[in-house]
Amino acid sequence: MTMVLCYAASFTWGWLFSLILLASFPVLAIIGGIYASAMGDGTADIMKESAQSSGYAEQALSAIKVVHTYGQEELEEKNYKKYIDNMKKVGLKNKFYGAIGVGLMTSVILAYYGYAFYFGGYLLQIGAESGMGPYTGGLVFNIMLTVLMGTFMIGNATSHF
Repeated sequence: MTMVLCYAASFTWGWLFSLILLASFPVLAIIGGIYASAMGDGTADIMKESAQSSGYAEQALSAIKVVHTYGQEELEEKNYKKYIDNMKKVGLKNKFYGAIGVGLMTSVILAYYGYAFYFGGYLLQIGAESGMGPYTGGLVFNIMLTVLMGTFMIGNATSHF
């Protein structure tokens, strides 16, 4: 719903500038969708590894008398450490992908800002030269942010599909 309202407002305020900005829509939506999907998959992997390690610890603690009787404390500690190390590896991988995703999103957003300000300034200049420009600085900024917000909403929705 937010996406529809954002695009409706931006096209009402200035259809030409909104159309120019929508050229960056595929890049923003694809990067946002990939980032959201990677974060969802990473969280599921961390939960799976955490469940395995806690299940092993619970099993060892429930049989603590047997473990102590046969002197298997070091073996149980070594096996538990193996599960914890696997969980740490998955967590580090998830953090790495998250950092790459945030870096890509920031780069794409900054490139979008440059693209929007360039064409917004161009439309302001054309309007000033012709004497009939409908665009103002505030309008350019509003259109830029509403198109960006609508595109983010589509990018966030792609992970659910």
